Amino acid sequence: MVIAAACLTIGGCKALGATDDHFPDPTGAARDAVAAHDCRLVALYGYSVYFPGVELGWNEIEAKYGGMIIPFTSDDPRGPKEQVFNEAARRFARDYNAEVVKAHGNGKCATDYKPPFSELPVWASPRP
Repeated sequence: MVIAAACLTIGGCKALGATDDHFPDPTGAARDAVAAHDCRLVALYGYSVYFPGVELGWNEIEAKYGGMIIPFTSDDPRGPKEQVFNEAARRFARDYNAEVVKAHGNGKCATDYKPPFSELPVWASPRP
């Protein structure tokens, strides 16, 4: 998946204090995912799991979209690097999700197949 390849060559975004430059273009990544029949939304950890830019209930998201969670996101960052990472992840997820929701509305996503919820493996590097 395009999203998963974004930070592999630089040892994981988290350790570098990722900025928007470390995430792929969200619109292009979403279009590539939809073309590959992966129409899940991107979520972040916070007080609970949330989907930036999506104003749907959990049941509707689970039934219609499914989701991928960016690891190491938090509503309580432990320092400036984590805060920058969280903000960049939130912007990426918001724009990515908008494109996927638009694809659903245009009939580009199959409604009979939805991969399970998962955590994106890309940012699963040890905490700095």
